[in-house]
Amino acid sequence: LISIFSQWNLVCDRRFMKDMSQTIMVFGVMVGAMGFTMLSDNFGRKPIFLFSHMAMVVVGCITAFLNNYYAFCVFRFFAGALQQGIILTGFVMACELFPAKYRTFAGMAIENFWATGMCLLALWAYLIRNWRHLQLLISLLGLFAVPLFWFLPESIPWLCANQRVEEAEEIIQKAAKFNNVPMPKRSKFPSSIIDKFRQTRKKSGPEAARYTLLDVLRNRRLLSYATMMCFIWLVNNLVYYGLSFSTSALAGDRYLNFFLSGLVEIPAYTSCIFILERFGRRWPLCIFHFIAGLFLAVTMFIPEVTEGGTDLRWLLITCNMIGKFGITGTFGIIFLYTPEIFPTTLRAQAMGIASLGGRIGNMMAPFADSLAAAVPWLPGILFGALSLAAGLLVFFLPETLNRPLPQTIEDIENWSKKPAPKSSSME
Repeated sequence: LISIFSQWNLVCDRRFMKDMSQTIMVFGVMVGAMGFTMLSDNFGRKPIFLFSHMAMVVVGCITAFLNNYYAFCVFRFFAGALQQGIILTGFVMACELFPAKYRTFAGMAIENFWATGMCLLALWAYLIRNWRHLQLLISLLGLFAVPLFWFLPESIPWLCANQRVEEAEEIIQKAAKFNNVPMPKRSKFPSSIIDKFRQTRKKSGPEAARYTLLDVLRNRRLLSYATMMCFIWLVNNLVYYGLSFSTSALAGDRYLNFFLSGLVEIPAYTSCIFILERFGRRWPLCIFHFIAGLFLAVTMFIPEVTEGGTDLRWLLITCNMIGKFGITGTFGIIFLYTPEIFPTTLRAQAMGIASLGGRIGNMMAPFADSLAAAVPWLPGILFGALSLAAGLLVFFLPETLNRPLPQTIEDIENWSKKPAPKSSSME
């Protein structure tokens, strides 16, 4: 087994350097969460998304050949930043590519690929014991994104919000031609998608395209939404990644535990598809938080071995995995929920703001492994209490089920005046 531990002797008084390299990567994630989301709101989703993919391939491959720990940390920083250009920009783009009635399915389907990737990573790590070879493999997989340069369209809502309606219409025409569907004439079908956006532009005016982060600070409603989402993301990242990193401290094979940690996410994301369509965003988010909180908190009362000699480590792992199931459900929901409560030209930046809060939890998460080794019951009670608190906070956010993605701040303000529609077929 050739790992960074053996490569740079990260043991004893140097053991903290392992956690430090992870924290540096998370700091890069924080920078990327703000930087790349601002770039995608200003220059478009597609170029930032694809640039991040290709740059990640380069950074990952260089990392595999580094022989210096400090250079390794520098490239981990860049990997963390580029990750956000892929994840946040890509998820916002996916939400904008689908109308309201398909958005839940699309968002949760994407999350299932994340879970599948975790399972595959556990398998590859088990088979490939040299970290350099493993790093090279997972980096080169990014080349599968190359065909997207030709096949992936730009976000239509972003184009329309930035007064590039003709480009948006050209994309819809290509889609109609590809699907062999006739494109209706506006004179005969005035409620076409593009006309909907044209009407929105006339009502909202050009100022909608000039929203900045200052508008979030000026608007009490947006500021409160952003603050609450920051806390919820903080809790989710702390608990989710804390559980992921601390699986090695659980009894049993660490590769199998990590594999199960990823496997349990698939039913969590899949169940969300049906639950969110029926019950909206708020109630499921609260319930999944409570599932995570209760099962993680109860682990503090379960000993590994009873006084009578009964081995209860299987029960600890089970409760841990149920807690992972719950926090995974919340993780999937907030990725879908957050873009739905901010206007188009602020959407990616709002994801960056919320993610920034999450990265504070993310930076603390790598130390959950060490904390679990020192005080086994403490991570469970800490994660449980925070999950319960985040679950209660959800009820101060608006319900977005079946609502079109808001184009302007006025669209969001008007939500308080009318309930969410029971069904919707277009943005």
